[in-house]
Amino acid sequence: MSKPADFPYAGVLERLDPQVDADAAARLALTAFGVAARTEKLTGERDQNFRVQPLDGGAARLLKISNSAEDPAIADLQTQA
Repeated sequence: MSKPADFPYAGVLERLDPQVDADAAARLALTAFGVAARTEKLTGERDQNFRVQPLDGGAARLLKISNSAEDPAIADLQTQA
């Protein structure tokens, strides 16, 4: 598939990062953030998103794994929203 030369973010729509399953997301939530949780995979166009429900009954959170081709400024903008 060809892409216009003036569209700098086309790679993010073409790159498929390794898929993370719910068990791996739960391990990541625990090791990176200290949150023991159940996770549920959510939909996403180019990121991998998980609903993280802490086992201690705390508020649910979102774990977002950005596509590696995503511009860091765009990923930061999405996270701040």
